[in-house]
Amino acid sequence: MLRQAIPGPSARARNRFRGALTLGPRPELSYVRRLDLNAAVNDYTSASFRVLVDGIVVDEVTAIGMVHQENEWLRQSALDLARFANREVTLTLEVAAYSNIYSTVYAKAWVDQVTISNTVDVAAHC
Repeated sequence: MLRQAIPGPSARARNRFRGALTLGPRPELSYVRRLDLNAAVNDYTSASFRVLVDGIVVDEVTAIGMVHQENEWLRQSALDLARFANREVTLTLEVAAYSNIYSTVYAKAWVDQVTISNTVDVAAHC
C-alpha cells in the first residue's frame, strides 16, 4: 500500500486509510513500513506518518524542516493497544504534509503486513 500527501503552495495535504475492527482483551499491532518524508524547505514545513486508533496516535514519525527517509523496510512490532481492548475501533494510517511556501514538501508511506493480534471474529459471535 502506498499513500502520499503533496500540498500545493502554502497548503496542507492529507491522505488516510481507515478500517473498523473489534479488538479482544490483549490486542497488539504490528506492521512493516518504508517512509519518505521530505520537509527540508524551512523550519515551518512538515511531513508526517501517523497510526491512529479511534483518533488517538499510537505510532508517529514527523519531519519538521528536514528529510526522514527509510531506505529499508522497518518492522514495528507489538504496539500495545490494551487501552482499546474489548471494543470496536477504527484504525487509521495517515500521511500528511504542510508547506508555508510554494516548494516541494511531501510525505510517502509504504505499509505492508499489517497484523492486529487478539481481534474478535465477529461472525463467530453473531
